Amino acid sequence: MNVREIHADDWVQFRAIRLQALLESPQAFGGTYLAESALTDEQWQGRARFYQEDAGTCFMLGFEGETPMAMAGVYRDKTKAGVAHLYSVWTAPAWRGKGVTQQLIEPMFAWARATNLPIMEGWVTAHNERALGFYRKAGFQITSENCPLRWDPTVQQVLIRKRL
Repeated sequence: MNVREIHADDWVQFRAIRLQALLESPQAFGGTYLAESALTDEQWQGRARFYQEDAGTCFMLGFEGETPMAMAGVYRDKTKAGVAHLYSVWTAPAWRGKGVTQQLIEPMFAWARATNLPIMEGWVTAHNERALGFYRKAGFQITSENCPLRWDPTVQQVLIRKRL
């Protein structure tokens, strides 16, 4: 698995993995397959370009050959001083349990430290025990903070936090 930061010209692969993730794990994301599958090529190009160029964001893709198998992002949280917000973490089912997700988030820890963000947080679906187990193993604390998923208020999310 080759893990690297997204490039603007990765937009086709980014679209493919994002839509695959939304289909396979719909409750893990703030967006929906229906909404995002309707985006134009120009909108996908703009997203990939933004992730590459924005200094307040780090977005990683994991590839097997030319095929994307994993993704994850982190950004400077503008509402909380010193906090990096982890989001869109997903690994294709065939690659789970093989260390790929850890490979994706390690550079994000380094990015957050280099940008003086000593805390990393993210929202995880409360019933996703596999993801919660991964985050615990990676040193995150599961907090008591929770909120409903934006597009499905019957699904609760919990806040995870790690001091870097």
